[in-house]
Amino acid sequence: MEETKLIDIQKLSEMTMIHTKTLRKIIREDASFPKAINLGPRLTRWRYSDIVAWIEGKGGDAVNDV
Repeated sequence: MEETKLIDIQKLSEMTMIHTKTLRKIIREDASFPKAINLGPRLTRWRYSDIVAWIEGKGGDAVNDV
C-alpha cells in the first residue's frame, strides 16, 4: 500500500524534516528529486515510495513515517 500512497508538501516536509520553503528550492534545483504528480491546478502530490528511495539514495538511514 505504501507504494501508491501520495503525500503533499506538508507531509513531505514532516517526513524529511526540511522546511517547505527549502523543499521548494530543492524541488526546483535538484534534478534527482522525484517528479511531482499534478492532480489539478493547485493540487500537487509525490509518491511516498519515490521520496523514500530519494532519501535512501542521498544516504539517509531513517525515514520519518507519515
